[in-house]
Amino acid sequence: MSAGALETEEGRAVALEIVAMLESELVRFCHRVAHDHAIALDRARASMVLLGTLVGSGAPWTARPDSAPTRIHDAFAELAARNPADWPPAGAIRSEVAAFLDATAAVAIVDEPAQTPAQRLRAAGADPDLWWWASDHDTFARSWIECGDHAARLVQVALAMGVASERVARALAQTFASAALKARTRRAAQRDELVALLTKLAANGAAALADERALVAATTRLAFEMAAAQQAWWTGGKRGPADPLAELAVLSFQLIELFAAIDRKPDLERFGDLASRADRTFGSRGMRLAALLRHDLEPVVAPLAT
Repeated sequence: MSAGALETEEGRAVALEIVAMLESELVRFCHRVAHDHAIALDRARASMVLLGTLVGSGAPWTARPDSAPTRIHDAFAELAARNPADWPPAGAIRSEVAAFLDATAAVAIVDEPAQTPAQRLRAAGADPDLWWWASDHDTFARSWIECGDHAARLVQVALAMGVASERVARALAQTFASAALKARTRRAAQRDELVALLTKLAANGAAALADERALVAATTRLAFEMAAAQQAWWTGGKRGPADPLAELAVLSFQLIELFAAIDRKPDLERFGDLASRADRTFGSRGMRLAALLRHDLEPVVAPLAT
């Protein structure tokens, strides 16, 4: 974008919108590196290069601590440190980051307290799409109501409000247990073990992982067996009717991983991804996951929804 284009009101508005979108991608990248979550590396690199180009051309940008150029540099450096010394993209990334730091050297960084739902969702590491959605709601009470039947939004809003991640995970465990209990499967004994573990997780939280090691091992084994059974290479190209327990077993394995990381800052995107996948599974069975979660979490959310 030329400097002349930025001198018009319309051009400046477009530049601001693009800069905000690129910034959100880089904030998400930094959060995902911090949580060792799935990373779209090429997308993050392209966002950084384009943002640096726009700022270098005169596009206005005021960064926040979570999008500071040095933080973006540190996230790329941390990612590089996790890979071998001869990691192919390393050289190109170093050059891109250096050019980005040079282009953004004069960018101001403003540290403002996160007060609105959108700001707190951003600070907590929610999906950027959720920030934009929350920008229309001035309070968490309104955001909570407007989540409606969107389970992924519901859990991320609850976490950003300050609901403990273990409490949210326990609510998910309770809903998973209810669904597993109703699953018609030829693996009745394994279903009962899964229900037993989920019930323990719902009641006792992460402590159940240590107390019920045999059930954790059985659920992990079931998840891998059921996931493999859906693959053509496992079945010799033949697929029978899907076992209703299969998806619930995989979802429960992912939930176990969330419980295992309960002492760390919660990864809102991972919670959201799990809720979204579970919502599709529940929907196919005529169950409303969001309604079940809302009912369970309402008592702890109500005092925080101001």
